[in-house]
Amino acid sequence: MKAKMIAAGAVLSAMLALCLYAMWTVQTDAESLRNLEFRAQAAAENGDFAGAEALLNNLQMKVDERRGVLEVLALHEDLNQVSSAAAVAQVQLKYGQNEEFQATMALMLEALMLLDERQRLTWSNLF
Repeated sequence: MKAKMIAAGAVLSAMLALCLYAMWTVQTDAESLRNLEFRAQAAAENGDFAGAEALLNNLQMKVDERRGVLEVLALHEDLNQVSSAAAVAQVQLKYGQNEEFQATMALMLEALMLLDERQRLTWSNLF
């Protein structure tokens, strides 16, 4: 009986560690992506469209680089929404569609916040 209790405790501890790792990983990546999104938006607002496009390219590369891990830990649709918004924003910058660019960046920010929110340890995520 004592061995079963120890085994159950070990399994529970391993599951908790995995959950905390998943939460930390997604939050860290989402924060990094939000930082790139904010910097790209600020660059575009200051008229540095080439800099904004480079930052969006960096964001896209980071998503692609982390896709394998993030698709295991987060919803595939959330990750695709971020990736799609980055691609659309790059095209909008290229063609000078500033108003559409701002709307797309707002949608990307919302997708990044949702990606992070779904992994947080909250009652609504537990039940």
